[in-house]
Amino acid sequence: MRIFFPANCGRRCVMAAMMMIYFILAGSLAALAQTEGEFSSAGLIILTPPASDSVDIYVFGYTFTLSNDTQEVHVPHVAITMRDLYGEAQRLESNDTAYYMLELAFDNKYQIFFESEGHYTKFIELDTRDVIDIEKEQGYLFPTDIGMEETVSFDAAALLLKKPIGRAAFDRRTQTMNWDFSHTAKMRSEIEKLERKATKKKKRKNKHR
Repeated sequence: MRIFFPANCGRRCVMAAMMMIYFILAGSLAALAQTEGEFSSAGLIILTPPASDSVDIYVFGYTFTLSNDTQEVHVPHVAITMRDLYGEAQRLESNDTAYYMLELAFDNKYQIFFESEGHYTKFIELDTRDVIDIEKEQGYLFPTDIGMEETVSFDAAALLLKKPIGRAAFDRRTQTMNWDFSHTAKMRSEIEKLERKATKKKKRKNKHR
């Protein structure tokens, strides 16, 4: 998707556009969230011209969890920490409505951690280093919702601190950020295995009380 802005479009203009785009895409994002259970993204949206000289990619969305009937429930005030290749860190939290926004630059790699009491701490990796020069003349929006899950297994929690639940990199062929869904599927399989093990162990403990 390509979005055209007037040349003098500033930060407020971009934020208004983000909200408009998010609500347009909300249905498809929710469907993806219920399928993936981890995060959902509508893909990279191009801003022409870029809305800011200092920001190349805006990552934004909502932090949520899935209820027992698989309905999406927003989780506000999730602590978010973004670290880059150069050791720079930025900290914020999703707001009262569970919305967050991050500002990324080209030629970098980011780890973005999401933390909330009672939920697994998880992180995603976004690699913006392989963007060709002509593509750098544009700006991008990357709407991404993040699913927060109740902590069930200590081992699963340790795994999520060690490996990203999702990772995306800029693909020159498609000229967009692509998620590595095979990685996420493998992580999901490992987490489910560790959670089943933890549940069985808990049942055995309760049985012998």
